[in-house]
Amino acid sequence: MAQRCHPNGSGLAGASDTLDGTNPNGPGFVLLNQMVVGGAIEVATGDCTRRLKTALEQLDIPAHFELRDRGTHSWGYWQDDLHDSWPMFEDALAA
Repeated sequence: MAQRCHPNGSGLAGASDTLDGTNPNGPGFVLLNQMVVGGAIEVATGDCTRRLKTALEQLDIPAHFELRDRGTHSWGYWQDDLHDSWPMFEDALAA
């Protein structure tokens, strides 16, 4: 069974990086912070995730990765990924 790993965006602005996107902290300056700081965080974690993916592939360890071409380190993406991950959690909890 493949292990599910943390999804990563590229650090580029995506669907949740807009004034009307999912942002529990409000619009304006918060959006700028989300894109600058969140983008930088996602670039760094994305690099680590890609290296982990390569290492696991070389060791023939199955794992599932969500590597996206857009997205910052912000709530809208976490919320989407949590919803998308529910079937895996459901299967694990039913075991």
